[in-house]
Amino acid sequence: MITGISLVGLTVSDQDEALRFWVDRVGFECRLDDTATQSGYRWVEVAASNGAVRITLSAASVADRPRPGQLAGFILEADDLDATHASLTSHGVEFVEPPTDQPWGRQAVFKDQDGQHIVVVQP
Repeated sequence: MITGISLVGLTVSDQDEALRFWVDRVGFECRLDDTATQSGYRWVEVAASNGAVRITLSAASVADRPRPGQLAGFILEADDLDATHASLTSHGVEFVEPPTDQPWGRQAVFKDQDGQHIVVVQP
């Protein structure tokens, strides 16, 4: 039986730039940064300090480069969305939607280093 989700992927144009964004601006931890010796493929994982679910920052090929405005395939959650918005903004994260009341709670949307949209909710 499946018991949960441990890892989600985010396609990025530059793994170093993405790693700096998620660690330095968003405040996530780098959980793994490894290059497989045989294939040369770099595997990078980040996560919230108390989070069980990790995000792998996967290098894009030319054909599957991330597109600005594209919605990421995951949603982040915050206990206090207004404080999270203020903290991320102070670290240079650009929001395309400030905290807004929605029927399911509150949400805000920021852009990652490639311009992809990341939704943050407060249930």
